[in-house]
Amino acid sequence: QTLTVTLPPGPVFVNGDAARLEQVMSNLLSNATKYTPRGGTVTVSVRADDGQVITTISDTGRGIADAALERIFHLFAQEGDADAARSGLGIGLALARAVVDAHGGAIRASSAGEGRGSEFTVILPEVEMDGAGMQRAAPATCTGQRILIVDDSADSADSMAELLIVLGHDARPAYTGPRALEMLREFTPD
Repeated sequence: QTLTVTLPPGPVFVNGDAARLEQVMSNLLSNATKYTPRGGTVTVSVRADDGQVITTISDTGRGIADAALERIFHLFAQEGDADAARSGLGIGLALARAVVDAHGGAIRASSAGEGRGSEFTVILPEVEMDGAGMQRAAPATCTGQRILIVDDSADSADSMAELLIVLGHDARPAYTGPRALEMLREFTPD
């Protein structure tokens, strides 16, 4: 695959959690490379425009059906990947949207159709280096719950806990029934 990167001439800044924003970009790049065949192209473009930092990740891969462009951001949504070894848990894009929303931004997907590549755009408020211009997202209506996730798949439990933490909850994973019962007494989830 060929990777093409276009960056602005000077630095641009957003006010955010670097680890979470890195997770968003990593997920989008991983998807682009996973669904682009050998010899294809992945393009990353970052620009500042009218008080926003706009990052676009596009590919020449399998594309996305029009009907699925919004659905792919729903939790556990997967779009007909015939190769189960290549598909994930359906959490990555839902987590990406939650993180970007929490930073006062937006994320969207577009595609010319199946077999014609896809494009994901992340828009975040640009700030001065001191962060004074940051626009805060409105607080979620349901936050602060203590949630215990019980799943024998550590990846699934950990991903779900991460998503719930980003959404403002205190979430903890347990990978076995006995451990869940211990945590139930210690943690007293809602």
